[in-house]
Parts: sequence; C-alpha cells; structure tokens
Amino acid sequence: MKAGNPMTLRPGFAVASVILGCLWLAIGQAPAADPSANLPIGYRGLAAPREPSSNIEPFRHVGISIGQALDAIQKQGQGRVVEIGFVRKSGSSWYRVGIVDAAGLHYQRVSAVTGAVSPRKTPKIAFAVFDTEARRVLAAAGSAKFTLAQAVVATESLKGGKVISAGMEQIQGVPQYYVQAVAQGKLVAAVVDPNTGIAVDPASE
Repeated sequence: MKAGNPMTLRPGFAVASVILGCLWLAIGQAPAADPSANLPIGYRGLAAPREPSSNIEPFRHVGISIGQALDAIQKQGQGRVVEIGFVRKSGSSWYRVGIVDAAGLHYQRVSAVTGAVSPRKTPKIAFAVFDTEARRVLAAAGSAKFTLAQAVVATESLKGGKVISAGMEQIQGVPQYYVQAVAQGKLVAAVVDPNTGIAVDPASE
C-alpha cells in the first residue's frame, strides 16, 4: 500500500486506542471506544470497579471474601494488586484482580467459591500505552504506604458489611482508593487515603 493510505497505520496504535478507551474512565481525554471490547462492563483499568446492585444477592452467598482473594493472589508474589472486583457471569462467580509489576498491568481471576487462582492471565498492558495521568495513578498505587488489602479492612471498619470491590483512581485529581461494600443488603462506598489509611465517605458522584 502507499505510505499515505490510512490502512498502513501500525496495529499497535489501534490496540492502544482501544485499551485507553476501555481502561481510563477517570481520564477525560481518553478516546471513545466500546467498553466491552477488552474488559467486562464496569471494569476500566485503575478506575475502581462500580458494582451493579444485581451483584449484591449472589455476592452475599459466596464463600471467599475479597480479603481471602487478595491473600491468595499476594502469596504468588506477582506484583502489587491495584484493583479487585466481584464478577458474576453465566452462573459463575469470581474476583477480577488487576496486578501491576515492573513490566505493566495484567488481570487474573480468583474463584469466589473456592479461592483458587486461575492460571490464565490477560496479556500484559505495557506502561508505554498509558498517558501521563494514568502513569501517575500507577505510580501512586505502587508506592502507597497502605495497600489495597488495608483499604478493604478500613472500609469494613467504617461501613460494616463485606467489601465487594476496590481499586485506585483519581478522585478530585488525587490518587485514592475507592471501595464498595455490601452492608445490610445495600451498596455503600468509602474513599481511603493510600498514605494515611483513613477511610471517609465519598463526595457526591
């Protein structure tokens, strides 16, 4: 093809565009894309998962808590967990876990029934794909004094119930943990400072 033909665009550019559109809900300049192209609906990279109310009832009956799922993943020493959320699909329940290491971000599953970690991993998303704001969130997640597991404990102490999802994102321009829990049959949320571990009610969204 001729050099000026648009079909000569490198595949990597197209892939990067799709990934950015799906991953970064918190970044206003991300290009539009079908959110289901690469990730399940509700999961957009380091923008913390927002659980639908339809997940409340199945979540109440799972045997493995998010704390136990985090322990299972962390024992494998793959990197630092920056996002976790409950997923119910086709009769199966699991936690989708976002893990960052020196090479990038990937996702893995932990069974919400048995606690087993799936050997399957999503392809690693290299840091080169992310823009400046996204890298800032990743860096904050990697250097946070308080881990996501500690944010889960802080939220359950503040809100009661059991945490159903948690992740780091930019909230009012500052990287913080956004955590949802199921308490008394309802979804409640908290924002946890990654450097102090203090959990507070989120501002109106």
